[in-house]
Amino acid sequence: MDWAKAKTILILCYLVLNLFLGYRLYADPGRSEGRLTVVDSAQLARTTARLAEAGIKLVAPVPERAPALAKITLRHRYSQKEAVSLFFGDSEATILRQEEPGRTIYRRGKEILTFYDNGAMIFRLEGNQMPVILDSAAARRIFEEFWVDRGGLPEGARFDSIYRDERSGKFIVYYYQETDNRGIYGGQAVGMVGPGGLETVLLTWFDVTGSAGRTRAVIPPTDALEMVAGEVKVAERPRELIIESLSLGYFTEPYNARQWEAVPVWRVRFRDGRVYYVNAYTGELEVPSGNLFR
Repeated sequence: MDWAKAKTILILCYLVLNLFLGYRLYADPGRSEGRLTVVDSAQLARTTARLAEAGIKLVAPVPERAPALAKITLRHRYSQKEAVSLFFGDSEATILRQEEPGRTIYRRGKEILTFYDNGAMIFRLEGNQMPVILDSAAARRIFEEFWVDRGGLPEGARFDSIYRDERSGKFIVYYYQETDNRGIYGGQAVGMVGPGGLETVLLTWFDVTGSAGRTRAVIPPTDALEMVAGEVKVAERPRELIIESLSLGYFTEPYNARQWEAVPVWRVRFRDGRVYYVNAYTGELEVPSGNLFR
């Protein structure tokens, strides 16, 4: 074997590969353009057609450009003591405390607060309210009035959606957390409203403490949409699936930790309430491990 010739061929192959990858990174209009990810009209048309083939209608606006992002670091907004004060106020009524593995339960009359070790909070009101005539507008108003008595919704809360649970007939009201115009998906205030009024409140909320790692270009939103289409096209679809929201933010779950990192994601929300999170670096789905997410 002519080793010198083989070495030359190998070097040339690596050179061609590097040139090809460089073209994909800088010349493809659906990839990185400087520090931006750019989507052109042809790419959007192809993705829209692929979604239609999967029985999915896209009504959400698709960003033409997306900035490069670094991961962020988070910590819990509320300590256990602050959570008790938030939900029960400064009332002198007796609050009973019960510790269980992974959580602490506080009770005052028919009000029950469960504070989990991972920082999540669930507040329940047991049958102490008057019946109401319920529709989506009334459900949202009832949930917001609950927070008025507690100084308002947490800072950075943004209304997301309301949908009716078909099995129970109850309305689920969603607010998500936003910081610097980016959603922190996992930071959420959720209310379940039934014919008797507000029944349950879920709260997970965070403080952003900084950034982590280098700033990296994100995948095009069209890639995220096609990933989601591949996930849902084989599922049962009793009705037309409609994507009504597409946004770039951060994904996190509540952790039993002082501080942790959150990765950028494309969040895809359907009209029927289902939500998908696509890692904006890798294009893979981020699947919540618990039941605190939608």
